[in-house]
Formats: sequence, structure tokens, C-alpha cells
Amino acid sequence: MDVRTAKRLLREEIWRKLEAEGVARFPLPCFGHVPNFECSDKAAQNVRLLTEWKEAKVVFVNPDFAQQKIRVRAFRWKVASHGLAETETRLHRG
Repeated sequence: MDVRTAKRLLREEIWRKLEAEGVARFPLPCFGHVPNFECSDKAAQNVRLLTEWKEAKVVFVNPDFAQQKIRVRAFRWKVASHGLAETETRLHRG
């Protein structure tokens, strides 16, 4: 199995599980994009504890709803001294 197929199958499995377990959040359905999920705000808080976050020179944040709080944190904490790269929604390659 090639990498592209493996990634697609893994994404589809995660999307199914999020919806089946009732933890997927707006926007629904979660298929086809970075899904929002229960406690995504807590996950965003935990990102700031990662060494990679603390040492990052540039932060890339997807425009999906689930990463909204990470974008806010990036603007508040990183942008002044480093930089922020943000994609357009539905960017497939880049």
C-alpha cells in the first residue's frame, strides 16, 4: 500500500470513530477536513507545552475550525517575534 492510500484510510477510520463515538463537533459531518472534536480547546492548551511549539521559528496552522484556538495562541505568542503561515481553506497542495 502506498503512503497516499494509507493516509486516506487512516483519516477515514478516524472520521468514522469520531462520529460513531459522538465526539465530533461543528462543523459536521467531519469527513473531508480536519475535524473539530470534543475537548479540542484542551488540546490547544496542551500544544503550548510541547518543546516543538516553544522552539518553533514559524508556526503553520490550518484554517479549520478545530485549530481556531491554536491560531489565536499563535497570534498572541508567536507572531510578534517569529511568524505565522496560514493556508487558504481547501488547499490541496502547497
